[in-house]
Amino acid sequence: HHPPPPHPRPSPERSATPATKNTHMIAASRRLNRLCRAGVRGRGAGAAAGKRISCKTAAASPSPTKTPPTPPTPPSASPGPSSPLTPLPWPSSSPNRKALRLLHSTSSSSSCSLSSSTTTTPGATAASPSPSGESYVEFRRQEFEELGIEGLGMYGRFSTTHSLREFIEAFKDIPDGSRETGTEIRVAGRVISKRLSGKKTAFYHIQCGVDANLSYPTPKLQILCERMYLEPDMEAKFGALNKTVKVGDVIGIVGFPGKSNRGELSIVPRELKILAPCLHTLPEELIDPNIRSRERYRDLLVNPSGLNKFVVRSKVISAVGDFLRDKGFLNVETPTLWPKHGGANARPFETVLNAKGKLPLRLRVAPELFLKQLLVAGFDRVFEIGKVFRNEGIDATHNPEFTVCEFYQAYAEYRDLMPLTESLLHHVLSEVFPERDGKFLLSPGNSDSIEIDFSVPFKTLEIVPALELALGIPEKTLPNLNCISSLPELKELSLQKGIDITHIDEKGNDDAQWACLARVVDKLIAKLLEPQCVAPTFLLNHPLILSPLASSLPPEDPAALRAGNTEVVGRFEFFIGGRELANAYTELSDPQEQRRRFSLQEAAQRGGDEEAAPSDEDFCRALEHGIPPCAGYGLGIDRLVMFLTGSQHLREVLLFPVTRPDAVAEDD
Repeated sequence: HHPPPPHPRPSPERSATPATKNTHMIAASRRLNRLCRAGVRGRGAGAAAGKRISCKTAAASPSPTKTPPTPPTPPSASPGPSSPLTPLPWPSSSPNRKALRLLHSTSSSSSCSLSSSTTTTPGATAASPSPSGESYVEFRRQEFEELGIEGLGMYGRFSTTHSLREFIEAFKDIPDGSRETGTEIRVAGRVISKRLSGKKTAFYHIQCGVDANLSYPTPKLQILCERMYLEPDMEAKFGALNKTVKVGDVIGIVGFPGKSNRGELSIVPRELKILAPCLHTLPEELIDPNIRSRERYRDLLVNPSGLNKFVVRSKVISAVGDFLRDKGFLNVETPTLWPKHGGANARPFETVLNAKGKLPLRLRVAPELFLKQLLVAGFDRVFEIGKVFRNEGIDATHNPEFTVCEFYQAYAEYRDLMPLTESLLHHVLSEVFPERDGKFLLSPGNSDSIEIDFSVPFKTLEIVPALELALGIPEKTLPNLNCISSLPELKELSLQKGIDITHIDEKGNDDAQWACLARVVDKLIAKLLEPQCVAPTFLLNHPLILSPLASSLPPEDPAALRAGNTEVVGRFEFFIGGRELANAYTELSDPQEQRRRFSLQEAAQRGGDEEAAPSDEDFCRALEHGIPPCAGYGLGIDRLVMFLTGSQHLREVLLFPVTRPDAVAEDD
């Protein structure tokens, strides 16, 4: 497209002949071509010839008015005519204002939409904000200054009379082509598209953000900006304002309802204010997961469909809390910083409190011990939804900071929480996705989608009998999973099944062997049983060595008899798609037995297990005051949201996950 001439349009007398008009257009075109050639000289044969240079690319990459010639690029280093053309960088020196005005007015006069203001190569991520971003910021500020529009309300207050949804609902039935000039409306939103039509009309579309009642795509509204209806001071700046408003800007409109001749509901402005300009160009796509996680605001501007995952997350948390409150559970809050970090097998984050003489503190790994002390205090049903912190690796299902829901119920055991889990999941599904009728498609990695049916009762799998079946050995012949003497045989069975345990080293002493035994047993379960838990599955009755806070099953319990000579506890883990979502068990209430269990965990710590739970004498003293028989439950909110949204990585459902620093990511 040829750019318009940078000077006022000639009068009718001077432009009487088509030849005169063509002269001006040809001159403007030549000026633009010279600027393009100056910006791409030395970038390959195709670029040097000016091929595939669009006005959009030129507008994003203006060059100084005069660039010294660059030595020709050797043929081996030249990308050649067939190489994709990448966006050109902005000059590091101050841009030529006349060239910037000419180029930017050219790109602004054509229609454009959100996420299309920068030309990118296929698969490319966002361009670095420096130096091009800094130059674009300076350019927009210069534009505001030169056009004198600082007084249009930028960064000021603006109140609305209607949300976009309310406006659409209130005026959707007005006649085509009408103008309701007697009704004053104030609305606001982000510009997602822009189209200028001559000197008297401009069309914009604005869109509102998501909230608790709105998912993406949210309502959008056309702004039918007609010069004749603007206030006098705004009318004089019509051309300058419409040239300055860019896609991505947040604007406010004071006007009245109307409909275009084609029947599209619009608001016709009397005033149009730039409330917050977008001072950075947005890429067409953003792929790099580290950039997307580190700059979530930019990720969601470019990929707005991702907003829905966080709407689902909010609804899941609300649904879980509402379900438990309806069951009589009291929502409580417990400390995040504490001298001890017990409640789960995990390595904590450590710090010190300077005001108390460098008092060592740790971020909690679970709220369990606090919640059980509340049962001692007299609460029968308590729950908490909050953050916990574990100093562990980051992968598709682990993040050092994550959200859990834990609840504890007096006078219950772990089997009572299995139907409660089924009811909880059905409640969440009906609240968040009522249209799905309890059925979901699971896409595990690159595999074909699998339909997950939440019909009750859910599948159950007892650990010891299931391990014997998976290992191909007779019933009740599995070595005692809680005995150190079983370690060599368990290692041999692991190797026969191709399970790599070479990184698990017992180091020779008893403490180290105890830690090694726990890791080997956990590895067997993870490799042989968890992959079987694709449909909703309860994995039941864990060996004592893996559950220091759970109560053992009585010897006469049928599940204990099926476990042979391995002492098992009343516990289940809940899985969907091979991923653990929840963990529950009958709580240990005997303080002396709890002290013995803590001593076993201390032995594992001395043997090199940094995740073993520390001893907590304060908690044991609380148990000595009498805790009712009870069951406890922990649900991973993040993993549940992953499943419900079809996400493949935990960072996709965390607004601000832990990421590598910018410099480290670039080095990698």
